[in-house]
Amino acid sequence: MTVLLIVIGLLVLICCFVILTKLTFHLTVTYAHKQQDIFMKMTWMNQPIFKRTIPLIQLDDHLSLNIEEKDEMWHQPTKEKKKHYSTDDVKEQVSLVNRVVDITHDVLPRIRRLLKDMTLHHFSWSSEIGMKAADHTAVLVSVTNVLKSVGCRTLAQLLQSQENLEYHVTPNYQTALFKTHFECIISIRISHIIRNALSIVWQYYKLKRWNSNERTSYS
Repeated sequence: MTVLLIVIGLLVLICCFVILTKLTFHLTVTYAHKQQDIFMKMTWMNQPIFKRTIPLIQLDDHLSLNIEEKDEMWHQPTKEKKKHYSTDDVKEQVSLVNRVVDITHDVLPRIRRLLKDMTLHHFSWSSEIGMKAADHTAVLVSVTNVLKSVGCRTLAQLLQSQENLEYHVTPNYQTALFKTHFECIISIRISHIIRNALSIVWQYYKLKRWNSNERTSYS
């Protein structure tokens, strides 16, 4: 009996330890003439548990996205995935999101609460812009700086972060180009993930039950 209690106590301590630890998410986006990369990594206790690399995103003549994904789980690479998204796919996803938001009116408050649970550790966003005309370059750089400033301030408010968000735009008056590099590192406690996951599951259950009752009333 004593051994059983000790084992239960150890399991409880381990569960509490795991729940109180954090998951950290790294996101890096690079867009340049010959380099369009997206890199995502999730770590737990400084150990990488999941990596995803999207080395190239191509937009064809039909405005469809062709994406190639390379994943790695617990240091083991998985099979490469090639995905294709058309404009109809995007419209369908937007329609689905709008329907969920319309039906579940507390989605936005829940998203805000989830963002407040996150901790921002690093944020940097650099861009280089050039146009054929110097005055056009100056105007576009100014507008981009304003948009970045507003976006970064909004993000800092949502995350309630005191971190210094680094962003700048460099003009190029020699040639027409656009380059950007974005890095972001955030973390969230596993206990907050579980709480929000249970909340989302409950909302899904209520939405599913509401749809079932609606179909029954029409039958």
